[in-house]
Amino acid sequence: MKTKRYTAKAKAREEIECLFSLGGGELNSGTFNGSRYWYDGAPGYCESEMQADAKAVGADPLYIRTCIEYHFATSPKAPRGWKLLQSFVSSGEAECWRCGPGTGNEGERAGCKLCGGDGLVYLGDGWMEVVYAHK
Repeated sequence: MKTKRYTAKAKAREEIECLFSLGGGELNSGTFNGSRYWYDGAPGYCESEMQADAKAVGADPLYIRTCIEYHFATSPKAPRGWKLLQSFVSSGEAECWRCGPGTGNEGERAGCKLCGGDGLVYLGDGWMEVVYAHK
């Protein structure tokens, strides 16, 4: 039986899913105006607020995308045809969802490819969720 390789791209994707508490599978495999990771809709904690904000700026409240982007020293800019609604900055660190506290897999930390064995996923400062609506 052939096993699937755990590539650097797959690891980066899983790190972002872990950091932003995405259940897995939300991130689309394509790109959105560059190398941003994106998914349809707004984050669950602000979905109704973002729909109201989209309506207020004349954008389509039913056509919202959230991008996971890296902006260490710059502010996000909306791609052509889109309106920036809001951005949410992350600390860049999260507990590993494979072997972190409360997973029941703490004893398997040494072999964890996601966190490298320390129980934390750390991407660093500058990562954010940016919510856009289509004009």
